[in-house]
Amino acid sequence: MKRTDLAYVAGIIDGEGAILINQKGGLDRNGKPRRGVACNLVIGNTNEWLIRWLSFSFGGGVYSSHRNHLKWKTQYFWRPNGRLTLDILKVVLPYLRIKKPQAELAIQFLERRYSNNMSHKGEKLLAIEEADRLVMAAYNKRGK
Repeated sequence: MKRTDLAYVAGIIDGEGAILINQKGGLDRNGKPRRGVACNLVIGNTNEWLIRWLSFSFGGGVYSSHRNHLKWKTQYFWRPNGRLTLDILKVVLPYLRIKKPQAELAIQFLERRYSNNMSHKGEKLLAIEEADRLVMAAYNKRGK
């Protein structure tokens, strides 16, 4: 992908995207509440072509949300999963302006996650991930 395209994607992430570390919800396959947190990149826009271009260019899923009000447009979302999020954030990082701190934290989080055996999370790793979640929430709350 061209550098201009990567800079364009970084601008979309800065303006329309969200880089999040959230608590996992729901139950695991044994019916127990999930522990830990997950890192996500999500971009939402009413321009379907833009969202499909991101999915075509990078991979990841596309979904939509239909609005209940007649004057509201349908909103489309692109969400890469897993290692794809890590790869995308790494290549656009030099071009990010507003969400650079969030991207740096997400990269650290995801690199740690993929360098460890996740089948046996220790309490120390869970505590570090929870700290990352709190830092990310603070970044996002102040609008950076």
